[in-house]
Amino acid sequence: MKWSNGGDGTKKHYIIEGPYRTHQWRVGLSSEFQEADRLWRKQYLKDQVLAPKDLHNDMDRLPEFRKARYNLIRRVARMPGDALEGAFRGFMSSQVALLSRLMITRGLFVWALGVGVAFYVTTQESDWTRFQGMRILDRTHAIYPGHPEWPHNTSQKREKPSDFGNRGFEHSTI
Repeated sequence: MKWSNGGDGTKKHYIIEGPYRTHQWRVGLSSEFQEADRLWRKQYLKDQVLAPKDLHNDMDRLPEFRKARYNLIRRVARMPGDALEGAFRGFMSSQVALLSRLMITRGLFVWALGVGVAFYVTTQESDWTRFQGMRILDRTHAIYPGHPEWPHNTSQKREKPSDFGNRGFEHSTI
């Protein structure tokens, strides 16, 4: 229903066709539902019934789809994961195999990234001679009552101001 305001406070006409004025009829008002229409409708309803394998349509398993979707580099990079997923599909469902593939490959990526960062941090320590590597600042460790060095903490004592933020300068051969 549509009411439009006339601008002068009066209401204009009401559309009598109702909310279905743009409704498209399935068959014409002047024609009847013929036998051909019944056969078409019967086949249409039959086609709407899906087999169990149709519910989980794996487009990614079709070679033409993979070739259209992924470039050559991505297809080669995905081969180990595809082999892993194919091995899992022998004893798992498709969804569990795909989830296992994703978890294993992402987990290996995170592990490799962590190993790389740990290697970089331990081997590329920064000092005053170069502007490179990770700068790791040492803190004094907490000393609690009952510790032999309590309360003076003699092993970590810094005597002069140059001991703070030294970064190996005092041990330099220059």
